[in-house]
Amino acid sequence: MFQKWKALRMLSKEDQYWFVEDIPKISECLRDLKDAINERNKFAHGTIVIDEEKMKVVLRYNECGQQEVVLDEEMMESVMSRMPSVYSWLEYLHPQFSHSIVTR
Repeated sequence: MFQKWKALRMLSKEDQYWFVEDIPKISECLRDLKDAINERNKFAHGTIVIDEEKMKVVLRYNECGQQEVVLDEEMMESVMSRMPSVYSWLEYLHPQFSHSIVTR
């Protein structure tokens, strides 16, 4: 996912690839993709804890110090709601750039 973000960030700086009306959408996609990467990293490197006393599930992770977020339906919906637009953009871009993208 990080490689896709790097490639899209690199391509977003090349005006000849984009229609003018796409440019604001690309910035939004970059932001959402970066958010998806951050959320993925929280789950991949964090710890899920079941707090039986308080009847909740929390995710503990390190990001500028120890952080904790309650894993409830609202939080998961917030994360998942951004994924369709990111996926659509990556799917749209793939046939156009899949053979010419080289990330470093």
